[in-house]
Amino acid sequence: MPRFLIYLFSFFMDIPVEKFQSPLNPYLIVKIFNGKYILDACNVNYSYGRLHDLFVKTFRKIEIHKIPVRDALILGFGGGSIAAMLSDLFPEIVITGVEADRTVIGIADKFFSGKYHPNTKIICGNAFEHVKIQTVKFDLVAIDIYLDDMVPEKFASAEFYKNIAGLLKPGGIVVFNRMLLSHCSEEIITDETERFCRFFPDGYSMKIQENLMLVSRKIG
Repeated sequence: MPRFLIYLFSFFMDIPVEKFQSPLNPYLIVKIFNGKYILDACNVNYSYGRLHDLFVKTFRKIEIHKIPVRDALILGFGGGSIAAMLSDLFPEIVITGVEADRTVIGIADKFFSGKYHPNTKIICGNAFEHVKIQTVKFDLVAIDIYLDDMVPEKFASAEFYKNIAGLLKPGGIVVFNRMLLSHCSEEIITDETERFCRFFPDGYSMKIQENLMLVSRKIG
């Protein structure tokens, strides 16, 4: 099919491009949607689709453009969707991304690498273990760690939250895409927010699109 027809049809339907699988993600697919490449897992968007819109709205809500973000840590790099929007907002930013799935890193390099800052450093590793040994502090830590449509519970543990809090510079901000609202009741939302705030006293939660976002800025 001619490329211009693929582009036009993508505004009416998803156009599959290439499928992948890995030990961590048995189903991954790159599609063209609304004229752009996106990366989906079995049940959720991983990069550049609804997820991109989610973080755009979240960053707009917290007015991140007013915060001097010089360096950022992205846990759950995926296809680089968060890195792309940060590169647009902060042209001089230094980004470190951690992604557990080597296949996803390969997809990012093949389809999306031109969208984020060329100096972005991507580490293939377990984010839970990485934050134990990370010594550099950041202005922003963005957490978007999903296996299909679930966030592993260890990423809401006391140990993980303590390690994240220790990685923030004064004035630094953490943004955590905690869970899909379809997976939680109001009681769970309250519990998750209270747990987060034990380690981030100025933290709060927001419902953005279909997700629960946890946010805090380190004062002092």
